[in-house]
Amino acid sequence: MITLMTANRKAGQSIKSIFSHLVKQDLPNLVAVKDADFSAVDAVFCCLPHDTTQLQDIAEYEEWYS
Repeated sequence: MITLMTANRKAGQSIKSIFSHLVKQDLPNLVAVKDADFSAVDAVFCCLPHDTTQLQDIAEYEEWYS
């Protein structure tokens, strides 16, 4: 069961209004990370834009992926 979904720019919005294919899913509205209550969370999935998570240093890339 998904009990918490966070966002920065889309906080306060319904995930269904952003991704219409999820309209039939029972999902909570998006909450700003700074306002989120993680006390009842058992697992976290982090999904960030490619540019945000892209490694810039080849040595760092090799450390993670070699």
